[in-house]
Amino acid sequence: MKTLNKTPEIQKFRKTKTALLICLITLSLALSSFVWFSDELWPGGYNFFIMLKNNIPFARQMFEKDVYSMPKENLSKPQKIVVTNGERRAVFYNGNSDFNSLHDIIKPFIAETMRSEDKVANSQKVSEEEWFNVLRNDELLDTRSIYVNYSLSYSTSLFAHMIGLRNSWISRDISAVKEFTMAPLSENEMLLYIRDSATNDIFKYHVTYDAAGGFLDAVDSYTKNSDMPAPFSFELNLNKNTEGIGEGVVQKVFLNAMITVSTSSVESAVVESENPLIPGGDRADAISDIFRTKTGITRRYTDSSGVLYFVENYSVLKIYPEGLIEYKADNESMGIEISDESVSLYESLNRAIEFSEKVWSAAAPDEPFNVLVTSDLLESESGEYHFTLDYYYEGVPVTVEASSDNFENMNHAVEIDVKDGKIIKYRHFIRKYEKTDKTVTNPSSIEALDTIYKKYASAEEETQIADIFLSYIEKGDISEKSPVWCAKLQGTDETVY
Repeated sequence: MKTLNKTPEIQKFRKTKTALLICLITLSLALSSFVWFSDELWPGGYNFFIMLKNNIPFARQMFEKDVYSMPKENLSKPQKIVVTNGERRAVFYNGNSDFNSLHDIIKPFIAETMRSEDKVANSQKVSEEEWFNVLRNDELLDTRSIYVNYSLSYSTSLFAHMIGLRNSWISRDISAVKEFTMAPLSENEMLLYIRDSATNDIFKYHVTYDAAGGFLDAVDSYTKNSDMPAPFSFELNLNKNTEGIGEGVVQKVFLNAMITVSTSSVESAVVESENPLIPGGDRADAISDIFRTKTGITRRYTDSSGVLYFVENYSVLKIYPEGLIEYKADNESMGIEISDESVSLYESLNRAIEFSEKVWSAAAPDEPFNVLVTSDLLESESGEYHFTLDYYYEGVPVTVEASSDNFENMNHAVEIDVKDGKIIKYRHFIRKYEKTDKTVTNPSSIEALDTIYKKYASAEEETQIADIFLSYIEKGDISEKSPVWCAKLQGTDETVY
């Protein structure tokens, strides 16, 4: 029996063939993953694999460099959803038990409309009065509608990214979005109203949508057990400058038209705030490592008030005993680089959120980071962005008004300044909240309004209220906290409570 002579030429050929096979297999897997993870190949803006990579920790780590990875799901949900069914109405806030299931019905419709212009039979600009009429809680009008409020303005392109799209044709009509109203007409027809939050123009789209019947069912289902009136401000005429409320009386306080006013008391949990940040030790070192830019030797010292300093050539990091982490780049070009690919709003937001999660994980290991974006998210030609995040507990927001002799007032849980893809300033007030066995009953918001009216009744200028909401107040003290009614004044950061 003859033995084949394995010449060097044959061995070289076999190695080359093996290398080519490996390359082909790798290319095949890469192309397959592109198909699987491309949102444009999936209907309704939903891609199972994109949702997978955003919800499974190890999968998210695998894809965290993806330019089109979505911001965290809890950061892109609405603040409030209002379902109106003739004379019945129900209001759902982020954190309510039925909120997520209702949002899962709404999101595909918005995504499908923003993706597919061919689904829109016609569109037109309409008056605010038509917007109001679609929403009125009026048995005679027999209205069926769902109103969605995102509490902050997004550029249209960023919002498209956040719901799984790379772009949207609607950006031709609308530059910034915050509010949507949906009205099912039949089993396969819907009306979608979008208010441009930059111009206040309202556009109506007549949309063909195969799952419109699901909206009809949802309107019936989510309002069938509702017996609590929740009128919009415009339904009570609280949004207009109306004279003649009693002889010689002029109304001085006005509400945003889309505020829903409760007429029933609200029971909420009492929580206890804690400062999980230990100024010294391993946690301080872990935080320092996140902010280190490796531009020089880091000098570390603690001053007489207990503030821990990490000083580099071009930046200073401070960790305060009160729980504040503060970073500032003295030279903006030497800030913390979070993106070397793009300085777009979308990219900057994603990377800023990821950075804040790293800081939180170092300061409070194994604790959930429950925050929402609270700054408007609009494009900037200069490449400069200011992001704010705020805590919430079981759907109730936390209003931060922390101050100390050591630091300037802190009005948000997290404040991040980004310029040209670099963090040039960062402030993070570390707090966690635990539920106690106590509860508190707050009066209705309509009663809270009485207090606000009295407070500003003698003011020379009119007072415009942007929003009314229950909130825990965080002043920096370690104590039990009960939610109180808050009023956000239009055009300012001031909150009255």
